[in-house]
Amino acid sequence: MSWVGYVLCFKHLLRRHSVTQLTTHAALVGSAALFLVTGWTHASTVARQALAMSALAWVLVIAMALLVTIASNQLFAYGLQRVPAGVATAYSYLIPVFAAAGAWLFLGEPITKAVVVCGAIIAVGVYMINRD
Repeated sequence: MSWVGYVLCFKHLLRRHSVTQLTTHAALVGSAALFLVTGWTHASTVARQALAMSALAWVLVIAMALLVTIASNQLFAYGLQRVPAGVATAYSYLIPVFAAAGAWLFLGEPITKAVVVCGAIIAVGVYMINRD
């Protein structure tokens, strides 16, 4: 339910505000909510682990934040401006398919029969939802 509410509110707000502005605010609100839930009990552990991270680990965390979080949210919001909310949400079901392909391409993860079957089911489902 919260994802539906988020998408519908985001779509409505995109009529008056930029994609970057809304994505930034959504990330800040989400971070604040996460801190309110976990920060009080886990802040010292997170700080200790952050201080112990290597330079490479920090580069990877920053890359993950920029590419995986910010870029993907920007692209989703960009699409949400141009298509109905249901269509944009249906395409988000393809994320596991692209994640499996990326894991195979960049990490050498195997593409098993189960991965192919599940990916095909997802792709067919997205196609069926969006056909006229």
